[in-house]
Amino acid sequence: MELQRPGSPAFEIVLGSEVPEIVYDAQFIQFKSIGGEMEDQFEFARTTANEIAEFLLSGRAVTECKSRIFKRTYLLIPLSDGTEWKMKKFSAN
Repeated sequence: MELQRPGSPAFEIVLGSEVPEIVYDAQFIQFKSIGGEMEDQFEFARTTANEIAEFLLSGRAVTECKSRIFKRTYLLIPLSDGTEWKMKKFSAN
């Protein structure tokens, strides 16, 4: 499932396992551990799509950071409940 606001990078939700992925801008990824039942997949998709839609409509900005020790790039995405998604940068190559 792909969610995107015009002119902004896309979020992609990849289901099909007990550890679905959330991908942002085809560069950053976060894994979420959920149960193995089909209902768990549906609930995760529903909840995550709502969080992404709320973020896209809110106008909040993402923050690109680097880890202190290894200097790896990651992204912080603020959610409406005050928590943040920490998404790791990855390379498809």
